[in-house]
Formats: sequence, structure tokens, C-alpha cells
Amino acid sequence: MVSSFKRKISFYVCASVLILFYGCAPSPYKIIGDAEYANNGFKYILLSDRYTNRAGAMLDLINESNWAGFDRELRYITDVKVKNFLIAVRLLKQNKAAEAHSLLARLNEAEFDCQVKVLKIDCLSNLKVDSVDFRKKYQEAFDCTTDPTVKIISKTHYRFHQYGR
Repeated sequence: MVSSFKRKISFYVCASVLILFYGCAPSPYKIIGDAEYANNGFKYILLSDRYTNRAGAMLDLINESNWAGFDRELRYITDVKVKNFLIAVRLLKQNKAAEAHSLLARLNEAEFDCQVKVLKIDCLSNLKVDSVDFRKKYQEAFDCTTDPTVKIISKTHYRFHQYGR
């Protein structure tokens, strides 16, 4: 009887630890500016100065997961499309793919150098949607953009989808 009780406790402790670590897994996303790119194991998202004049501050806040600062800084951005993009990036960083996808669905896929398309595909990948030809979709995103950094980003995101790194 005691050993059965100990096994149950041990099981619940192990399950709790696994759930805790799974829920707290670090995000694979890293936000970069115009001048930086290094392929070192992250899913990059370009936050260019062409999108908003507050790009530098926002990318630091997102990378640091400083959500209070992010919310304060977001108040100064008046363009609704930029706000939706930034909030979707935040949601992806927080591993909330369904919410991010619903925000990205409001934007044209070609906006933000076709990163909207890349991030929508990421959301579907994170949600484990089986009915999508991911190779084809990431290739479409690659072909959509003229920005060489976003082309590399698209390739990297596909590699993450395909191989997990």
C-alpha cells in the first residue's frame, strides 16, 4: 500500500516537472534589426526601421520579454498594421501560435517583406496542422520577398520546421 502511494506521488511529481518545463520552454524566436543577422539557432524575425521608427526599442523589449515596456512603447505606434504585426510577434515569442495566427490573418501576406506569410506558416507548423504542404508554403514566402535577409529567414524557418533546428 505504501509503495503504491509512493509510486503515485512520484508519478505526479514527474508529471508536474515535465509540464512546468514544457510550459516554460524558451522561445526559438529572436527579433533582429536591419544590420544584424547571424544563423545561430534562432528563428529570426526582421523588425526593420522601414516598418516603424520605434523598431530598435521594440526589438530589444521583445527579445528581453519585457512585456510591460512593450505595452508602453506600443501606445506610441499609430499604424494598426504595425501594431498587429508587433503583437503577433510577441504572441509567437510567448508560444501562443493560435492567437498570433488570428492577428496575422488580418494582414496582407506580402506586408513586412512577406514576413507575415512566413509567420503564418510558422503558426500552422507550431499548431501541428498536417494538411499544409510546408515546403511549398515556405518556398512561396521565399519567392514573395525581395529582401535577402527575409529570404534567409524563410529558409531558416523551413529548416526549423523540417529538422527542429
